[in-house]
Amino acid sequence: MTPPAVSPPPTGGDPRPREPRDANQPPARGTRGGGYAEAAGAPAGVAPASGPAKAATAAGAAAAATAPRKTPAPAVVPPTPVPFPPDDLKAACEALIARYPQRAAALIPILHLAQKRFDGWISPEVEAGVAQYLGVSDQHVRGVVTFYTMFNTKPVGRHHVQVCRTLSCWLRGAGELTRCLERKTGLRPGQTDEARRFTVSEVECLGLCEVAPALFVNEDAHVNVTPEGLEKLLDGLK
Repeated sequence: MTPPAVSPPPTGGDPRPREPRDANQPPARGTRGGGYAEAAGAPAGVAPASGPAKAATAAGAAAAATAPRKTPAPAVVPPTPVPFPPDDLKAACEALIARYPQRAAALIPILHLAQKRFDGWISPEVEAGVAQYLGVSDQHVRGVVTFYTMFNTKPVGRHHVQVCRTLSCWLRGAGELTRCLERKTGLRPGQTDEARRFTVSEVECLGLCEVAPALFVNEDAHVNVTPEGLEKLLDGLK
């Protein structure tokens, strides 16, 4: 069966009939006529606002003109790098760099040397000095320093007590050790007393899971620690 012929649409215009637009109705949301009002650069053909809308626009413009300007944020001043490495670390740093195919690969062991040399913490200035020495950005060094709990970004006490908080130690009573430290020193993890005698920290795995719970005081490991044993240990630290 032959299908009926379909007449082509007329040429020269849109074949669909259109209803005249009501001039009293606002333009539909999302069209080019919405939101421009009398702003500079409005598309051609957009009707300017009138009546209450025009008054509101003018009031808003006046308020914006008289509003106090926000003070711009101060420019960030990058830290001044300390000369690194100091003379007493040059040989050790060069020996570390010689182990790796790239200088930047020696970053972590060099940060350990830097922290020990600069009073137990790594300042932004030391970070910048290490970055300059290894040929990496300050941000790269900062990312490594803030990722690992063994690096300190602020001054610490003479006795830095670091309690392991990962699974084996936690199951064996690491939480009790932290509470013992709080009672004995008055410090919560991350705090240092005014006399800089103690700093208390919780750290990730110390690699002593088989003798948990474990903690470090500075670089000395203590294992199978009990709250009673920790109290005696703290009493002996001057």
